Amino acid sequence: MSKAGGNFPIKIGGFTHTPLRVQYVRGTETFVLYNIWTAPTGSTTAKCKLNAKCAPMSKWFWIEGHSDSTTLGKDGKDIDASLRKFIALNVQINHTKGSNGKYVWRLDCNNCCS
Repeated sequence: MSKAGGNFPIKIGGFTHTPLRVQYVRGTETFVLYNIWTAPTGSTTAKCKLNAKCAPMSKWFWIEGHSDSTTLGKDGKDIDASLRKFIALNVQINHTKGSNGKYVWRLDCNNCCS
């Protein structure tokens, strides 16, 4: 996915998140995968982990029925949390916060094929 796509917030199960998004191609299928890496605004990681509609965090998933949509949730409509389909993706996420306040992401795939 391009940098121009941006990381816009989406609402899942009543919680507003700004997930990391990547485009994943498996054979002829294309998926937009999401990773919720931080608790939503107004909550904490501990509180989020206690609520099944908010958690789990740091797990890759796609939205059933919208697996290739790059704009899903951009309209602000709530996405049913039960539509999340989790995938085991062996990709480590590293992020650093720059001096401008924006995050820089690096996806590390050293063990992707093991």
